[in-house]
Amino acid sequence: MSLKDSQHPILYSAMSTLAYNINKKYYGDKHYLWCTPYFGSDFQSPHFTVPPSSSPLEIYNTLKNEVDGADLHNTKIKLNRRGIRNGAGIMLKLKKITQEIHDEIVAVSKLAKDQQFKPLLCVISRLEAVPFYQKVDVKDRANPLWDRAMLSKRFIIETINDQLKNISYIEHSRHRSMKGFMLNLLAGLVAYCLKENKPRLNLTDVEHNAMVVA
Repeated sequence: MSLKDSQHPILYSAMSTLAYNINKKYYGDKHYLWCTPYFGSDFQSPHFTVPPSSSPLEIYNTLKNEVDGADLHNTKIKLNRRGIRNGAGIMLKLKKITQEIHDEIVAVSKLAKDQQFKPLLCVISRLEAVPFYQKVDVKDRANPLWDRAMLSKRFIIETINDQLKNISYIEHSRHRSMKGFMLNLLAGLVAYCLKENKPRLNLTDVEHNAMVVA
């Protein structure tokens, strides 16, 4: 359904403080956001239309937890850094910024501390957003079934990552050559594959199909 046809008066989005400041400083205070009339993501609701990866509430909470937790393996913060750099690349191709500004944004995104990624919740009037609305292509949209599958298996995925790092020792930062790195990585993966009792995702056929579609 088009934004013009929506009956919801309010749209929601979430972004990091760093992204907001970059938009304000380098893009003339213009903010490019994914907007949705649905604040949260409730799989049990018959009105469910937005997956967790596109839910403002989920994005806000995930960023907040990662900033507060000060974890070195912050997935959402890393994705936000990458998103800022990708956005700068697009703006450069559109000739809306110079190469110098692009390089500065890339440097800022890499050097920024985790605390600079504190989340902001955006509440937007639908009527004001309509003139700037652009529909997202189907191929670029999040997949709700796949998101639901991965969200329900998150504990297992984290357990597998922990075993790969702390039992198979694939995480090592002092390799002296690329060959040494590859040998250590492959040896760790082989050792993990040979384990008798391994955590399993046990994906259903529907979830497998969702992965293929995604």
